[in-house]
Amino acid sequence: MTAKHSVLVAILGSLLLLSCRRGDSTTTAEPDGSVGGAANALDAGPVSPEPPVTVPGCHDGFCLMKSGTYVMGSPPSEPDRSRFGEEQWDVTLTHPVLFGQHEVTQGEWAAMGLPAVSARHSVSGFTNCSSANCAADEINWCMAVEYLNRRSRAEGLQECIVLKKCHGTIGTDYFCDDYDQTTPSYYDCLGYRLPTSAEWQYAARAGTTTTFYSGPWNPAPGHDGECTDIPHLSATAWYCANTNNTMHEVMTRTPNPWGLFDMIGNANELFANKVLQDMRNWGPHTDPFADTKAIPNLDPRGTAPASYGTSAPYALRLATVGTLSSNNLEAAGDSGQGFRAVRTLPATQAARW
Repeated sequence: MTAKHSVLVAILGSLLLLSCRRGDSTTTAEPDGSVGGAANALDAGPVSPEPPVTVPGCHDGFCLMKSGTYVMGSPPSEPDRSRFGEEQWDVTLTHPVLFGQHEVTQGEWAAMGLPAVSARHSVSGFTNCSSANCAADEINWCMAVEYLNRRSRAEGLQECIVLKKCHGTIGTDYFCDDYDQTTPSYYDCLGYRLPTSAEWQYAARAGTTTTFYSGPWNPAPGHDGECTDIPHLSATAWYCANTNNTMHEVMTRTPNPWGLFDMIGNANELFANKVLQDMRNWGPHTDPFADTKAIPNLDPRGTAPASYGTSAPYALRLATVGTLSSNNLEAAGDSGQGFRAVRTLPATQAARW
């Protein structure tokens, strides 16, 4: 073997080792199956962030999330854990899903013929990001669904939600009084849609069991929600320690182990379903929230942890969920409120992805 060939073999070997690295308590380098039971959901120590790499299963702006089981929620020992709503349960998701590798951008929003929405509202001391590669923000639930329906129609796919009794103008005051699902199980729809909170946490955790997918949360005793610079978190998320009070372009931090960018930090991300405020008697579950309207008497939709990139670390915990402030689907999008596109993929197509 020549010296040139020896170097090539060494490089290939290093790349293979990199693709198999876990760095924390994850169990698989790809989203391809079970991640154990609730007893495994404990912080396992710091994780050294890795630079962005090409991840198997990610291309054309999407990453394939294979079916599998994971532990939703957080362990009782996790700092700043909510008293209710984060109880741990095994959750099984049976459908392969394409997850947007990044939040829907302003360029993608405009490509569907929709008017700019960012900068309609202001947050004291906060600056919106305005380039085409910035996350589309100030989006409410109905606006997000309208975008996803337009994208589905453009690609000849099924619409997953039919908005009803809509009013106003997209980009300013658009809202709808009601909606219907187009399939009995939300997961059976093959068009573009918002993820459920169960899908989002599965994809965000990416096999990890620490507080953040980049590592643990070990605050100083007596901390009071102050902003703290955590090196592994700063490498993977835009938040109070590194944003300089502004939104940032997508895909400019390190992705999670499954290749997804900005799953925490930068923009809030809308869920399809209402969120549970008490999960003590909830699980275990298979394909939860298949009926996105099934939970009564709660705020309409949940959001992932982010809060326009100015949040302190405690608010970025993967088990944290927020709720919109209105009991109607007209809740106006706030600064930093965006979304991510997903769609269920038939098993035959998933095998070829």
